[in-house]
Amino acid sequence: MIVSLAVAVVGIFLAHRTYVGRPPLLQAAAERLPGLYRLLVNKYYVDELYDALFVVPLKTAAQTLWRGVDVLLVDGLVNGVGGMFRGVSDVSRRLQTGYAKTYLLSMVAGIVAITLFYTWR
Repeated sequence: MIVSLAVAVVGIFLAHRTYVGRPPLLQAAAERLPGLYRLLVNKYYVDELYDALFVVPLKTAAQTLWRGVDVLLVDGLVNGVGGMFRGVSDVSRRLQTGYAKTYLLSMVAGIVAITLFYTWR
């Protein structure tokens, strides 16, 4: 525990001395070792690597699945079923006139059709 505390105190002292006490020292180190400075400023390029390996491929896969599966397959199926029922309801709405004579005539025509089907079979 004492070693951890000592390391933390030394780190705080060095950071204060470098950033607050002598900022020109930091600028001189950046000019002398520009590659190392750029590597440290960009946090070892971990964010860029993570973005290239995981974020971009997963976003591309998600957009492909969304467009291919959700929009085309799922929405197409749902809209197709809805359109089919809309068509069936349009036809059935025209068949229902509200007149009992029309319904009686339809039942007689159906009975005759069924009788003829089973008679000539």
